[in-house]
Amino acid sequence: MNRLILFIFISLLPFYTSADDKFKGASMLQVKPYFSLGIKISGCIYDIRINDVSIMDDQNGYPVSVDMPVNEWITPGSNTISISMQPLEDEEKLAASAQGTITLNVRQSGTPAETNLPISKLSFSNNGADNNSKLYGTTAYGKYDSKKSFISTENGDVSIQKATITENLNGLVASQEIELKSSLPKWAWIDSEEIQNNEETKKQLIKEYQKIWTALNTKDVKGKIVPQFIERTKELALAYYVDESQMAPTDLEKSPFNEELELPPMYEDHAKLIVFANGKLAKLLRWNDEAMIIFGHKEKDIMTTYDITFRKQNGKWIITR
Repeated sequence: MNRLILFIFISLLPFYTSADDKFKGASMLQVKPYFSLGIKISGCIYDIRINDVSIMDDQNGYPVSVDMPVNEWITPGSNTISISMQPLEDEEKLAASAQGTITLNVRQSGTPAETNLPISKLSFSNNGADNNSKLYGTTAYGKYDSKKSFISTENGDVSIQKATITENLNGLVASQEIELKSSLPKWAWIDSEEIQNNEETKKQLIKEYQKIWTALNTKDVKGKIVPQFIERTKELALAYYVDESQMAPTDLEKSPFNEELELPPMYEDHAKLIVFANGKLAKLLRWNDEAMIIFGHKEKDIMTTYDITFRKQNGKWIITR
């Protein structure tokens, strides 16, 4: 039976605020910018990333067209967007029909999606004769002006590098670097310690997840859940211009007391360690790539999953997303 899975990204959907008229005419990057990745891809297994953070991936290769918020992953300075493409199941090589476009957009927070301005576009089609033709439609190398709808100018404040294609297993990765400065703060994870992708890291993270799972399982959550998410709550509220209460993990804290829900074991021995964001972030996933902390509905084939991401600072693990 197919299951309906409800994902509660504690990275959550943004809440909108009203635009402030007094900032009209200023750089879109400096006035409550709302960044998103416009994703359109088909004909391949894919993994769409910004700064080595997976925004959307699908091992089945189902075509998709969607716009995803990414404020919490934007860094001051260099930002890299990438498309990893692999052949569909039972195909030996990437099909000529494989194609994808990811667009880094920005608009004023509180305004509709129709007001999006494209900063850069990384477009790939595998039916091209060479790399240049495969990247047809990609934003060209150069400088662009955020005060003039990102038109190409010699003195623009946004620098876009030439897109590249590299081979990866039986597929490829197309990527492009964008240099920009916005009013968003520098997130704590950016300067975190580099995380080692090894068994010791996995063992340490298992202990962190066990703390959360045990508190939920025993319903001993008071003072043990919310404090662990302080950094995450604060930064996501800053990222989307809302009160911290709107980003606090209150649903997670309430779940143990919902008689319709049950908390399954984590099966830690089968957990998979995922290190990403160029070694700055890590999380564990179950053997089937689901989050470690999940609640299942007792009578319906529905799950609510809580995706939790850690960084490391001074030897201490901190929930940051």
